[in-house]
Amino acid sequence: MQTEIDNLIDNINQTLNKNLDFYTTTDDISIIENNLKVKLKQYVKAIEQFRIKVDFNSKSKKRKMFHIDYDTFTACAIGAKYLTTGAYGTSHGYLLNYGKFIPLLNQLKKIGQIGRRSHKNIIKGKRNYVGKCAEVKASYAINRKERIKNLSNLEFTNAYRPRTMQTIKRCNNCVYVFGNI
Repeated sequence: MQTEIDNLIDNINQTLNKNLDFYTTTDDISIIENNLKVKLKQYVKAIEQFRIKVDFNSKSKKRKMFHIDYDTFTACAIGAKYLTTGAYGTSHGYLLNYGKFIPLLNQLKKIGQIGRRSHKNIIKGKRNYVGKCAEVKASYAINRKERIKNLSNLEFTNAYRPRTMQTIKRCNNCVYVFGNI
């Protein structure tokens, strides 16, 4: 049953990623944020259906044996806009090739190795995994359509915790890479 639960969580995350990652638009930043909220509400609904299914299929004594690790759900989603192109990103997984977007790659290398926590001598406070952030994926998607020359010219929506729809503070890595936008 635990493997089934893990697979269901992975499917929920993948559905959100397919709906957001590399989706580009010409919409205004406020429309991008509203569309993001709509997609996140669908994600929350999928999580609720998942919880009902787990509760329904579990006997009360066995239920304690199954652990739902909420850290396995997507941690952050965000929208971004640069000139005429907007995009979305999630913090689930990594990109395949950061090298195609040199300004971003150079900034990421300053804070550490991709896939590892940022250097504590550069990033103060809580350090995240380099290259995994939603802002990185949104900017990468935009750069595929419209070359970004200056990362600080990106405009971001609020960052959201997808499973709760809570607005969250942008991480220290992203504030360093993109500026405190």
